Amino acid sequence: MQLKEGIFAVKLCELEKEYGLLQSTISICQEKGPDKIRRKLEEIEDDIHAQHRLLELSAQNSRLPSVSSLAKAQLEYGRKAEKLFRGAMCRDLKGSGQTKTGEQAEAAALYAEYALDFATQSMRYALACALSALKLQQEADEEQNERIQ
Repeated sequence: MQLKEGIFAVKLCELEKEYGLLQSTISICQEKGPDKIRRKLEEIEDDIHAQHRLLELSAQNSRLPSVSSLAKAQLEYGRKAEKLFRGAMCRDLKGSGQTKTGEQAEAAALYAEYALDFATQSMRYALACALSALKLQQEADEEQNERIQ
């Protein structure tokens, strides 16, 4: 595998695009009404489901067991996160003195903050994995050069 030929460049472009979508959508939707936000949310949820289907295929068809396991872990995280968001959002803040909708809004905002924290942590983990791959590739290149000389 030639890491220098752009495998990370493509993934970094995808990550940049997703970050741009995250940032712009949140910014724009803060100024929109509930119906427009609901439609955008439905669009994003459809995209999440499509990504889950792709992860399921990766989990089933990967030639490396470790990659298959990672895809399964991502799927499991997604399912657990969705279940927590849907099930516990209001329950956690009962008795706060707010209306039910106010409690849900506060819980959803806190949940979103933690989801963003998790995304940041995931980026750091991705960086560590990429640096490990680069280091190993450089070591493999050095070994190859030593054999040639």
